[in-house]
Amino acid sequence: MALTIAHYFDNPATIDELRRRGGTAAFHYDVAHWGNEELPVYGQPYATLQALSSDPKKSIDTLNQALAMLTEKVKSLQTSVGATGKLMIDWEPIGAVMGPQRQSLQRSRATVAIGLIALLASAATISFTRDRSRERPLGEPRTRKRTTTGIRTRQPKPARTGAGSAR
Repeated sequence: MALTIAHYFDNPATIDELRRRGGTAAFHYDVAHWGNEELPVYGQPYATLQALSSDPKKSIDTLNQALAMLTEKVKSLQTSVGATGKLMIDWEPIGAVMGPQRQSLQRSRATVAIGLIALLASAATISFTRDRSRERPLGEPRTRKRTTTGIRTRQPKPARTGAGSAR
């Protein structure tokens, strides 16, 4: 039944009927089932109905119209093959019908992201603009002053000059 209803809602004529009834929001009907693609379990299928709009009233109106159409279609499919009374399948919500939900901006995540971007931009700017005039040219080997014995010699310090120097 869930797959049949999926084909029903996937039909352009059904979407046109939903529009004629006042459903103006974007509408999606997706069937899910227990199991996986190799071994689906259709004994207890479930579906998700979703109406999306920037106007909360339009989205809830579209959802209500789609639920009314779902009820009518489930009943008409079963009565057309002779099902009556307790033998008829009915749909029921798994959870509550949720109304419009505002998607909030997560300020803490946005602040951390902006901070990280600023930190990386600062590091990149410092790296690319630093003074490299005292560094050795690319490809030139490092040179060290060594004596013939391999021990470093100490360079004498220059004499201090100025008013407060004493020797």
